[in-house]
Amino acid sequence: MKVKGTWLSDYVTLIRSYLKTNPEKKVLFDKFLTKEDWDILSEWILPSKLYPYDFFQHVGTAVYVIIAKEKKETSQLFGSMFFRKLIEIYKNLLVTNNPVSSLEKFTAFHQAYFKEVESRTFLIESTNNSALIRLKLIESDKQIKGAEGLAYQLAGTFQEIVKQAGCDNVTITTTKELDGNYLYTINWK
Repeated sequence: MKVKGTWLSDYVTLIRSYLKTNPEKKVLFDKFLTKEDWDILSEWILPSKLYPYDFFQHVGTAVYVIIAKEKKETSQLFGSMFFRKLIEIYKNLLVTNNPVSSLEKFTAFHQAYFKEVESRTFLIESTNNSALIRLKLIESDKQIKGAEGLAYQLAGTFQEIVKQAGCDNVTITTTKELDGNYLYTINWK
């Protein structure tokens, strides 16, 4: 299972910046990161290169627990910032005045950038002013704290997509389902 560097660069930047100002806190990251993870962190992360999925899980968990302090709102903010940076490069992800098409493009993009990974986002229902999206996680994702961080980061991304598509009064509700997956209810005007 692999993930493209596009999805890792922000995590890596956050960890590097955090450790630059707090080098004594490296020990906190050692709880989540392996020697192989540190080796990758010391490299330049290339957006088109495929990296091990467990590295994505480890850095995502570390960022959520240590930097975001397990705050859902902080993870949503990361997701919003991530999408704003993403559309600087992938402008075709955004369809002006069409949030549903923008959400469809993003979920397809999300699936394409995770290779041989069964965790996926699906747009399962939409109207002119709402959408329902499911994040289906693989079992190993459901067992890590970082899955919650990813779920709320995606909530921020979905909310930002709809705003960038030109909609007002965007709200999102994130629900953890009994099976450990997440459901997003997005509304806008």
